[in-house]
Amino acid sequence: MYGINYNTQWFDYDLISAYTTAIAIAGIPFYDDATFFQKQDKFLKFLNSQELFSSFSSFKVSFQFPPDTKFPNLPVILDDNSTIYPLKGITITNGFSLKVALDNHCDIKLLEGCIIPFMHTNKSTEQNPQFFLPFFESIHFLQSERRKHSKGTFNNLFFKLMGNALYGNIAIGLSRKPLFDSLTKSIKPLNPTNLTNPIIASFITDFIRATLSEILNKSHSIGGNNPNLSEQDITKIAKSLKVRINLKDVHKIITQKFLPNAVPSTLETRNAIKILQKSFPHLNTENLLF
Repeated sequence: MYGINYNTQWFDYDLISAYTTAIAIAGIPFYDDATFFQKQDKFLKFLNSQELFSSFSSFKVSFQFPPDTKFPNLPVILDDNSTIYPLKGITITNGFSLKVALDNHCDIKLLEGCIIPFMHTNKSTEQNPQFFLPFFESIHFLQSERRKHSKGTFNNLFFKLMGNALYGNIAIGLSRKPLFDSLTKSIKPLNPTNLTNPIIASFITDFIRATLSEILNKSHSIGGNNPNLSEQDITKIAKSLKVRINLKDVHKIITQKFLPNAVPSTLETRNAIKILQKSFPHLNTENLLF
């Protein structure tokens, strides 16, 4: 059946500030140090290292999930308009999605791959690597300004739109899709901007897709029965479940490493427990961490 079953109770959750958070941790591609390889052992070592979070990556792989996998997360493109997520196939995708698939016991065979590391700052050392994060200060400013205004107000939505527009400018024009231009009242291809970069754009989208895939599969593994999660509070569920999100915790990166004085989540513990108990009827309260 496609669509909502009105005889079932549904909950709509959101991955808070998804795109702006992913943009904030994206670096600058250091193309001179790009490496191409076909070795399976190097590939698996990369997926299980911190290098995954400080590099841009793309891999062509063959894969096969276990037959009982509820939410296979590796995309296979059929044509310009169709993408499926099968149990078995060949795909080209980034490291984050492959890490989630690997943690879900997917059998992955590398065909070929490429890693482009982030550019280091002058203060970077082997013991303490530091990277240029070109969008971090802008995102920090926009999020700080947004928090000054109540949710749903014009100013709050205005700063939210500016953050999302930043991602739009990174990904704009990649498909050269023709769209209606209201200025000239004609159909024109969407042109790239000075910020357009397919490598950075794929890093951002794959980070978010992999995070959602991780939460879907982890919630299902402990008895969750709400598979139709969308992008407001999915982050809080992930932080509340007794599950270790294998992708580095997004909020931990921002609040501990970059924003130690950031305001914590305003969701009260008792409300979080109520939401989780309704969403996951088989979930024991012993499985809650706050």
